[in-house]
Amino acid sequence: RRQRQMCIRDSLETAQAKNQVKFRSRKMALAVRRCEPEDAAAAAHLIHPHQSELEARFGSFQLASHMEHASLCITAVDEQDRSVGIASFFSSPPMVADKVPAGEWEEWVTERFPKMADLPSHTVTYLAFFTSEEQQQAAALQTMLTTAFSTLAQFNTCCLVLPTSIPLWAPLDALFRRLEPVYDVPFQVYACHREGLVPSLKIRLAQVEDHDDLIPVLNDQTELHTDIHGEFFLADVIEGQDNARKCLVAEADGRAVGLIALSTEIDVDLLNRCHDLTPWDSLCDQVEEEVSIEELMEQMAREGSDPLEDVIENPQLPGENPDKEPKLQACLLYTSD
Repeated sequence: RRQRQMCIRDSLETAQAKNQVKFRSRKMALAVRRCEPEDAAAAAHLIHPHQSELEARFGSFQLASHMEHASLCITAVDEQDRSVGIASFFSSPPMVADKVPAGEWEEWVTERFPKMADLPSHTVTYLAFFTSEEQQQAAALQTMLTTAFSTLAQFNTCCLVLPTSIPLWAPLDALFRRLEPVYDVPFQVYACHREGLVPSLKIRLAQVEDHDDLIPVLNDQTELHTDIHGEFFLADVIEGQDNARKCLVAEADGRAVGLIALSTEIDVDLLNRCHDLTPWDSLCDQVEEEVSIEELMEQMAREGSDPLEDVIENPQLPGENPDKEPKLQACLLYTSD
């Protein structure tokens, strides 16, 4: 155990050093947010110098209209919150709407580009507009595409449709791949897949070996710091798994990037004393149970209610008021006998 702890300590120091480098990189990276109405004017310096070139690539456009109608319209901003890039995504390419109506696009494109038939239409989005400052093009494109895939979780492929006369330009040519048509068409289709930017996650049981990857995540995003709980508390938690306690990790590119610890040992009474859990049935299972008429009468007597008075005060019979169910479905008759 001591040797294992020494190995973990050495690996932890390396992971912390790497994490510091990543943190510095993140501080220098661009941030991405949804476009706001005032961004249309703020992004003028990105559009006006290249207006004719952008219209040749994406067709006639109004940025304000993209902000209103796009599935997602985002801007990349620098540390001064200055817009350095704009991108919009639609469910079908707006630039072909005058030649191929949106309702006919799926049939049109799958007939001419066989590989599109392998992509379910509900998993495909289209890059309808992109521009950025020249020195930030690669970073802005990659950051905004990654954000789009992360935000629009249902989409696995981003396609770009261009006139056949317009060649794909840098930096898009590094991320998009041309789809071959079966015959000559006025438009060319390029595709960028989620896996190239957002790695798929594999969920599995945690192992002690995941300690090195997870500690930087915990230190950065939670209050479970190693300087408070000790350097090896996470290894002990993972090692202590049993039938009542499990730890799951999300793995990407062979590295653990997320952790969830689960337990069935919960003090439900304590939670109910501390929180109002009635909307969730107090975290208790609902059990249906047959109750005899005698038990029902006894319960109503304990609660101080009289079943006959209840019927007199609420005399609706079944079928009289379809919006209100009668409280009693039977009539109790008392006689002197």
